[in-house]
Amino acid sequence: MESVTWLDCTLRDGGYQNNWEFPDRLTNRYLQAMDGLGVDRIELGFRTLTSRGYKGPTAFTSDSFLNSLEIPTGLRLGVMVNVSELAETADSRATQLSELFPNNSQRHVSFVRLAAHISEVDKAIEAAGWLSDREYEVGLNVMQISQAEESFLLSIGSRLSAAAVDVLYVADSLGSLNPEQTETIVSHIRNTWPGAIGFHGHDNLGLALANSLAAVNAGATWLDSTVFGMGRGAGNTRSELLFGHLAGSREGAKTEELQKIIDEYFQPLQRVSNWGPNLQYVSAATQGIHPTFVQELTAHSSYSYSEQVAAIEALASRDSQKFSTEKLNEALTWVQKFDSQKSGWDQSEMFSGSTVLLLGAGQSVSTNLTALEGFIHQTRPLTIATNLGGTVADELIDAHIACHPLRLLGDAAQHATMRAKLIAPASLLPEALAQKMSTANHLLNVGLAQTSETVAAEPGLVSLPAPQVLAYSLLVCLSGGAQRVYLAGFDGYAEGDPRRQLEQKLVNNILGAGFPGEVIAITPTQFDVTQSSVHGLLS
Repeated sequence: MESVTWLDCTLRDGGYQNNWEFPDRLTNRYLQAMDGLGVDRIELGFRTLTSRGYKGPTAFTSDSFLNSLEIPTGLRLGVMVNVSELAETADSRATQLSELFPNNSQRHVSFVRLAAHISEVDKAIEAAGWLSDREYEVGLNVMQISQAEESFLLSIGSRLSAAAVDVLYVADSLGSLNPEQTETIVSHIRNTWPGAIGFHGHDNLGLALANSLAAVNAGATWLDSTVFGMGRGAGNTRSELLFGHLAGSREGAKTEELQKIIDEYFQPLQRVSNWGPNLQYVSAATQGIHPTFVQELTAHSSYSYSEQVAAIEALASRDSQKFSTEKLNEALTWVQKFDSQKSGWDQSEMFSGSTVLLLGAGQSVSTNLTALEGFIHQTRPLTIATNLGGTVADELIDAHIACHPLRLLGDAAQHATMRAKLIAPASLLPEALAQKMSTANHLLNVGLAQTSETVAAEPGLVSLPAPQVLAYSLLVCLSGGAQRVYLAGFDGYAEGDPRRQLEQKLVNNILGAGFPGEVIAITPTQFDVTQSSVHGLLS
């Protein structure tokens, strides 16, 4: 480990978790902490000419940003460039590189890493030559190396022999490698590449540190890490853990400032952003799915665990090694076609003239559980629980209601065993289960038609632009003739969450559709609806 060059890339890779928005004071404290540890290289962020949407400063790492920092003397700083953003022609590519690295960049930037997919290596080699001619130290990050054929691993060294690449990096982008596989890959590259080899590990399987050490055993001499493992998806090799293995070669290292910024910033942020290994990341890694898919799925509390699992299964049947919003949307089938047929069941058979208590999954149900169950015993409303229900006693539930395609798929087995009937679009359930539940008179089929913006309802069918369970439930109840619908547990999203506006628009459209029944929230809610209190309804 004494020969290892240690590169920390917290502000670059960690930016996937906070949109590259690190406080200025934290950035300067981080630089001091890394200097105190004896880190050899700091990769501060990206250099890019793409500026779509807001991102923080380390997404661009401009010279003006670098000039604003308090950089310890002698600390070597670098940036990463995504080769996919570079032009195909040499002249256009040289122009881009000149814009990315004007002459004054070398005041602070001493090295550049080129991140390239396997198919982009030739373009990266040419870009490396341009950078080397201007005396930058150059690293080539070959991403998703776990997907490379053995022939590629055995040949890449000879392809780079004439190129200006100082270190060839093995990047486990999908986080799917184990130590044995890591050693094999590094050994294959070592056979034909005489230069330095680096390893960049992702922690999807909880093996980032073990893989880093295995890479060194096989001949790698550069290792990456990030503070508290902060990085894309499940995160990376943790700097503080890697330091434990490097401490012997970092005489006089100071760890106090690192621990302070972990305690004050990184640990609290991790509790919010929730990076780190989990079952979803493990499943994705073993199936060759890019970790950003999981990061997007787990970032939204509206996606249940069963929905996340179903989406990962859908992604596994596609080529999902590269992240794209389009592929994620294909897997999350509610943004695609979710049309189901009109049924022969008329919802007025259940709801005509009724008072309904519609239960959501919000915390306010647990908080007010005693009052809600008392309300059910006193007034005997038609009690409908969305999806699998929550903390209200099962014997008090008259029916469940659901419409979300992935949610229905993930919860199907449980619905089959529940006492209460299920109101749902039959065609969105697994066919065999829908048939079995219908035969047992356990399924009340209300179809769901997809529209662009409007909402509508008729016997056996409601129409919505999205299969949102509150909107579907309200349409079913109100179009069925419910006189009053009490809402409990629909706490809503916080101010500023984009989902709040989308769901409120659906609710507004339903409330403005002319149904005679009234809708009243009786537990705290962020939705703009008439509000009352369950406690005031009790005698």
